[in-house]
Amino acid sequence: MRNGQISKGLQAELLRHIKLGEAPKPVRVINSEEGRLLALLIAQPGEFYKIRRVFVD
Repeated sequence: MRNGQISKGLQAELLRHIKLGEAPKPVRVINSEEGRLLALLIAQPGEFYKIRRVFVD
């Protein structure tokens, strides 16, 4: 994500939380195992999540 791309692993994880026929939530906050904010993702109508902002240490 630090390079501005959503990895296939993360994409698969996000897809697990979307119910069929339901639009993805507009904003997704991804936290690391340590509880730090890593990135904000936004879902556009008809598209998958896009990275809105990445937070680095």
